[in-house]
Amino acid sequence: MNLFIEQKDKILTAGYAPAPFMLDYRKKLSIATLANYLVHTAELHADRNGFGVEKLQSKKHSWVLIRLAIELKRAIHGNSNLHISTWVDKIFGITTLRCYQIAQDDEVIGYASSVWSAIDLEKRSPVRMTEIFPDKNIEVTFEHSIEAPQKLPSFSPFKYGLPFEVGYSSMDINKHFNSMRYIERCFDILPLEEALPETGFCKRAVMNFNKEALHGERLVAGYCKDAVNDSLYHLSITRVDEPETVLFAIDYYR
Repeated sequence: MNLFIEQKDKILTAGYAPAPFMLDYRKKLSIATLANYLVHTAELHADRNGFGVEKLQSKKHSWVLIRLAIELKRAIHGNSNLHISTWVDKIFGITTLRCYQIAQDDEVIGYASSVWSAIDLEKRSPVRMTEIFPDKNIEVTFEHSIEAPQKLPSFSPFKYGLPFEVGYSSMDINKHFNSMRYIERCFDILPLEEALPETGFCKRAVMNFNKEALHGERLVAGYCKDAVNDSLYHLSITRVDEPETVLFAIDYYR
């Protein structure tokens, strides 16, 4: 999957070669695939620095993605390799802020930031970061142009997709609905030519992963356009029988 992996001054950079099956109908890398690359790069960095998933799971702990923001200057095409760099920006009480730089064709084309929490797999409760990082010497000060992802406001969906059930193929190693599948399900219900035109691209996406969904639960995605900004779409996923409980939300700027 990786063309190369290198780390310098606590910043890890990984190279990716987008395959045709990873591209959307516009021959561009989808936001879900880019998010998957970001998460994978974070896992590589964590493994190399002693706080990866395998190390945490030996203590019955694991990482959970809470929020993610992505900003792009242009679309990511499939004709050349992609380089993603990541580092730990800040460590807080029960969360950590991780940032990313995205480059293609020797040009920085975007940045991303994410908030992560560690959970106790048996108690399903947060773990304090002092248990993961005995000290803060992994933090890096690196100039970038994206703020930490914030909590998204609630909204009333205008249109819903078809309900779906969490099955085996959509579960991750924490035994809940895979974070990337939330993104895919939301984008699937958008009007194609209006929201995802061939000439357009995602300029910004902010995601909140609020609650976990488990095997067998029935979920549904919904969306509406912003009342003021014609280029902004609000999307969410809820349980079919609990429409007021938002499991996942994303603001998408085309």
